[in-house]
Amino acid sequence: MVHIMVSKANDVQKQKTANWSAWEKEPSTFAYEYPECETFYVLEGKAEIVTNTGDKCSFSVGDWVIIPRGTICNWTISEKIKKKYKFG
Repeated sequence: MVHIMVSKANDVQKQKTANWSAWEKEPSTFAYEYPECETFYVLEGKAEIVTNTGDKCSFSVGDWVIIPRGTICNWTISEKIKKKYKFG
């Protein structure tokens, strides 16, 4: 079972993202398989991920999200999302 972790980012976590890459995407739905663990901080927007095992998680502005390597999922972006992220 895949465990995607979602929590509100604290100040230390926010500072870690200073040199991370940014990614943004308009509302859409797409499939993705994670070759590596991804950690990201949501700057704008709202989305939901549903894994191939049926687990759901939603996240929005201010959330700190960790998605484990090997996760197979479908993203649904309901409000344009912008995030700072890193793999590994």
